[in-house]
Amino acid sequence: MALEPRQQRTLKEVLKRRADRLGDKPWIVTAERAYGYRHMDRTSNRLARGLEGVGIKAGETVLIMLPDTIDYILAWCALAKIGAIEVPVNNHARGTVFAHVVNDSLAKTMIVDRQYLDRLEFVLAELKGLERVILYSKDAKGTEPGLPASLSKRFKEVRFETLFDANDAALESDGPRYNDLMGIMYTSGTTGPSKGSMNCHAHAYEYAVVAVELLDLQPGDVYYAPLPMFHIAGQWAVVYACLIADCTAVLTGTFSLTEFWNDVRKYKATVSFLLGAMAN
Repeated sequence: MALEPRQQRTLKEVLKRRADRLGDKPWIVTAERAYGYRHMDRTSNRLARGLEGVGIKAGETVLIMLPDTIDYILAWCALAKIGAIEVPVNNHARGTVFAHVVNDSLAKTMIVDRQYLDRLEFVLAELKGLERVILYSKDAKGTEPGLPASLSKRFKEVRFETLFDANDAALESDGPRYNDLMGIMYTSGTTGPSKGSMNCHAHAYEYAVVAVELLDLQPGDVYYAPLPMFHIAGQWAVVYACLIADCTAVLTGTFSLTEFWNDVRKYKATVSFLLGAMAN
């Protein structure tokens, strides 16, 4: 495995290089379809332009609370290309724990699936800096209702499906740099309030490279590990590792004891990575 030069160890550069070299080879496979490297690069370019269009800038933190869909990966890539700082939110977070992450991250924008809006409503009085909600729905036509009145009075609403710009060419900016912040990953909070771990692009790259080496990932491997995208393992040890190693990642969502081996057979998986409790 040939590593990128240090200055090119950003998600933006790695994805562009793989898209140019591998084209339509599948990077992500879901139950619906396969998504090639080139498609993911160009589509995340479109989304990055749309996010810039609503005012998201480099160095700005943006919360993401989405289910494990292809759009989560597109949002992650798009924010990284802008130089914005992704803040994944545990989909199970509620109440004070949830409010702490929102406030502590200093984020003004949150990309959130409508199924989690009740979390925002419950802690509305506790929230401080949040100003904009990018509302995500599986209904790409945008026919579902917007924010409830309690939230629309407080936050500016943007529909996720409206953000995809027509221009899918590479972004013109030179950034981000390899030592710029890429994400803030919050700890579980088992020993007190969750702490935000600040990670730069090079850190994410090196983490993924370690996963490639530990698992001996080879071009052509199909890597199936049903780990959540809001967690560093799902994002970096699975999806990013596949990007670096020219592999295909399988995205199925929540781990299922009864479906695991069926999925292995269905997707012809060659590699997996499970946490201890899952493996047992």
